[in-house]
Amino acid sequence: METGYIITEVRSRGEALPIVGATVTVSGYEAGEFKVLNVQLTDSSGSTLPFEIETPPRSESLIPDSPEPPFAIINIEIDKSGFLTQIFAEVPIFSGITTIQPVQLIPLIPDVHRNVDSNIGGGEI
Repeated sequence: METGYIITEVRSRGEALPIVGATVTVSGYEAGEFKVLNVQLTDSSGSTLPFEIETPPRSESLIPDSPEPPFAIINIEIDKSGFLTQIFAEVPIFSGITTIQPVQLIPLIPDVHRNVDSNIGGGEI
C-alpha cells in the first residue's frame, strides 16, 4: 500500500476566523473494517496536523475498468460547541497527495423564541 495525507482547515462562516479546538474525526476502511482512524483538535490556525491514510497504488489508476477506485475514501466529521456539526462523506485521498479539506462552521442561532413563547396565553406583556 501507498499513502496520502489529509489536513482539515476549519474556519468560521465566510472564512473570517480560524476555529481553535474543533474536534476533527476521520473514519474509513482499515483492513476491510470501517472505523475511526484519527481524532485531532484544530490548532491556533484552525488546522489539523497532516494525517497519513493508506491508499491503493498509483498504478491502479492506469488499469481500465478497475473494480476498485484508485484512491482511498474517508469521512470527516467536524464538531465544535456553539456550531453546527459538519460531515464530509466519501472524501477521496490519492497516493502521494496531501488533500486539504476546507471547512466553514456555521454558528448556532440562540433560541430567540424561548422568551416570546413564555408570554403566550398568560400575563401581561
